Formats: sequence, structure tokens, C-alpha cells
Amino acid sequence: MPQSEGTVAGLSPGDFPPASPNTSLPATTRTKIFPGKNAETAEVTPITDDAILEEAATTVTETPLKVRPMTPTKSTVSDSMVELPDTEETIVLQTWQKALSLDEGRCGATTKSTNNIERCMIKIAPSRTTEIENLIKMLRRLNHSPRQVEKRLDDLAKLVHCHWHDHPPIRDIRIDEWLAALPDSPRTPTLERRLRTILGPAPSKCASLTKLGKPCKKSVKREDQYFCGKTISKMVQIATAASDDDTLDDLALVLRHHMLCHSHQKYTPTYQDECASAIDKFQAACQHERKRRETENAIAEANNTGEGNTAVLVDSGSHALITPPSSPKTFKMSRNPRNYWKEGFNTSPFNVLGKNDTAEEYKTPNEMIRSVAEDLLDINPKLSENEVTNEYLAIGRFVKIGFTTREGEIRIEEWKKSCNRDPEVLYLATKVVPHAHRVEKLVHAELTEHRVRIYCGRCGKQHIEWFEAPEAIVITSLKKWSLWIAGKPYEEKHSEWHLKEKYKKRLHDVGEFLKDLQEEVEAAELGKQIS
Repeated sequence: MPQSEGTVAGLSPGDFPPASPNTSLPATTRTKIFPGKNAETAEVTPITDDAILEEAATTVTETPLKVRPMTPTKSTVSDSMVELPDTEETIVLQTWQKALSLDEGRCGATTKSTNNIERCMIKIAPSRTTEIENLIKMLRRLNHSPRQVEKRLDDLAKLVHCHWHDHPPIRDIRIDEWLAALPDSPRTPTLERRLRTILGPAPSKCASLTKLGKPCKKSVKREDQYFCGKTISKMVQIATAASDDDTLDDLALVLRHHMLCHSHQKYTPTYQDECASAIDKFQAACQHERKRRETENAIAEANNTGEGNTAVLVDSGSHALITPPSSPKTFKMSRNPRNYWKEGFNTSPFNVLGKNDTAEEYKTPNEMIRSVAEDLLDINPKLSENEVTNEYLAIGRFVKIGFTTREGEIRIEEWKKSCNRDPEVLYLATKVVPHAHRVEKLVHAELTEHRVRIYCGRCGKQHIEWFEAPEAIVITSLKKWSLWIAGKPYEEKHSEWHLKEKYKKRLHDVGEFLKDLQEEVEAAELGKQIS
């Protein structure tokens, strides 16, 4: 479920990055609010104040996830951490690990293979065991606020999830599971989480009905999913803070617009029951919380006034709900929901998930360079894997290093559209590069210590071909390997592409080889200047 501007968009299964070889693609598993009947003919069940937030807390997954049953140990929790004998402490820890599906030491994030919900089986790094156990011990305390509990669970998800599944939407799904599975006593989600649950995640399918009264099955564009998620976050924000000029009614119009496919955005749609009902329930929940807070404050004021003291209003929490008054003049979209989120390129800091954590363990950059260079060239007919084709190479700041089958300018425009960022091009090959995919791998191997993983909320994917390094180092590396590949170091034998023996000998000492290669680059550039 969306969390902030950079991570707000709910994702469909197809939006996730390619999974590792031994896992399948992650998918959200929460209840979708969109499929349903014609809102004009369906019966509407009255909403009672007391039931609204309770329903939100229980509506979490569309496919029930199997949570292992556990028997809580009676003395596991107290208002403050209780020091237990080693044996009992071990039993309690095991109980909690089993409840959280961590007893097998696996990632455990929900993945999707075809139509089956599965769990990622990648092992948790042993180096994280102590930190994980310490976090579980902290969670055993009952005196944590809901916000503190969710923060601890998010930290736990960052530790146990593999690098394929540690981005915000997947962590958020796991937090929902854990909140329901924690031993000893139920944990109440924060008010923001309960409100988000009412609205559900940003849809991947259109929320409108066709002319025949059936649910539209067309996909919602990725851009609209992102704006839908931002609108949900904005609605929760103004509901809890009561500090924004726009009202919930205003934003409900924006939300409805971005729930639609491109076709249904062109005319007044008929929304599915669940879509309209979810928004109504959200607004009713806001009113319910507002009444509760007003009642508590009135009682507190009466009590304090009766004692002759200055009235002190009771705050039900720093995020009590108040619905702001209507203010049409400040409605930014001028009654056109399409224009509400129109903005320039995103200039906010990147959401860096990890640094140098995707490389093979116990391998130095030089060892990785030798391993990559000596591998046979991949002749897979799939274009993205084929290493005998000639492509363009380009790099841009943060730094992104990649290759493309099209001219670099076209690929850059695609980045702008999908990620809403304006890249600064640092280097762009004007000619095609032989075996460009192999050059890319060699550059990545040399710069592995600078590699970062970035989560992009706009496109809903992890970017893993990004590096945090001075541009001179990156450009030098790219030039070295482009020059090397131009020397035709590979030859075809029996329908396979092998590295020539003389180049294998040069790679025995990778450090010396890179030094010689750098001198060759400098000599080539000097020759160009003279000519």
C-alpha cells in the first residue's frame, strides 16, 4: 500500500522487477475494491460508525495466506521486557519466529507463480541473525504504540527480505501479515493503515463498468496507478492532519478519475459497487473519528472547567481525524481531475534500497571481471540476453549504465516518461558497440563496489543498473571495455563464442591488465587529438 510520494503506487504483478532464478514474481495480495456489480442497481448496506474501522482492520488479503498456528507462551510478554532463563528465552524466540514464518530462515515474501501465491525461498544471510533476534525481542513488549510496532516490523522486513523483495510495497504486505500473526495479543494497526485498507491499493484494472453492466477488464496505465496511489496518500494525509486546502470530496474525484482505463476517462463512467462503496466508507470513517474526538475533547473540557483549571483538550493521538471544510477556490485542479497531479520532473532524492548487495559473495571486482570475461558469449535469441549483437551504450547520472537496441536519445526519452525524471546524459556512444551486452557486464563487474539498488515509485520497479560513483571513473571504465571489445577478443568455435587464449593469459593478473588497458585508451585519445 502506498506510503509516501516516492513509494505510493500500488503494484500489479506485472510491475515487479524480474525475480531471481529460484523465486517467482511478487504480487500484491490485498483485497481489490473494484470488481463488482452495477452501482445503480445493487443494494447498499448501511454503514454504522462502530463497524467502519473494524472492517478495515480485517480486510487485508484477497487470497488467504497460510499463517502457521502457534500456542503463545504465557510469560513471554509484560509491560517491560522480562529477562527469562536461557532455555525459556529460546522457546519464546522460537515461538515468535514460527508465528512470523521465520523459523526456516527464508525470505518468505509473497510471490506469484502463474495463479498460485507462494513464498520466496531465498535464505536469509546468517550475518543478520543476531539483529533479527534483537528486533523480535523488542516486539515482545506490549507498551509499544501502533506506530512503533509497524516501524519495528518494517525494519524486520528489510532484514529478512532478499534484495528482490525488500522494496516498500512488498514490505508493506508483509507487515499486514505479521500484525495479524504476532503472538500473545492482537496488534491494532495505525489509523493511517486502517484507512488505507478501506480504500485498498491502487488498481491495475479499470474501476468502471461496460455498457453491458459488466466490469471493465482493461488495464489502468502505470502512470494512473501512481497518481491513484498519491491521491490515496493525500486523502489519508489531509484526513489525519486537517491542514490542507483541498477536501476529501475534491480528492475523491481525482481518485475516481485515475482508477479508470484510458477509454473510460473520456466520458462519465458508471463505477463498480465496491469502488464507490470504499470511498463512501473512507469518508464515513473520517466522520466517525471526528465525532469520537469531539466527544472526548468536550468531556475533558467539562471536567477541567469544573475543577477551575484551564481546559486541556484530549488528543486521541497525533493523527486524529478531522474533515476540513469545503474550499472550492483552492481546488488546484479547477474541477478537472486530470490536471490535479500535473507536475514537472521529479527532483526528490532517490530511494536507495541497498549498496553493493547483489554481487556474488566472496568475489572481488577483479575476480568478477575475470569470470565475466572468460564466460562464453550468450547467443540466446532473446534480445535482452544476446551478447553477440551490436548495440548502443549510454550512461546518465545517478549513474545509469546500460545498452539499447535503439538510438540513445530514444531510450532517454523513454526513461523520462516512465520514471518522470530528467536524466543528465554523461556519455552516449555515437556508434554501435560490438558485443555491447558483454561490455555492459564488464563495466558492472569493475564498478561493483559502487553499485546501488534504487526503487522508483513512478514506474514501480527496482533499478539495479545504477552506480554511485564519480562520472570520470564510470566513463573511463566504459571506454576501456569498449576499446577492448573492438579488438575482437572472442572467436566462434563450433557455434560457440570463446575468449581467445592470448586474452585469457592477459587476464591472469587483472590489475596489471586494467592498467595496460587504461594506457591504451589514453594513447588512442591522444592519437585522435593529434590527427
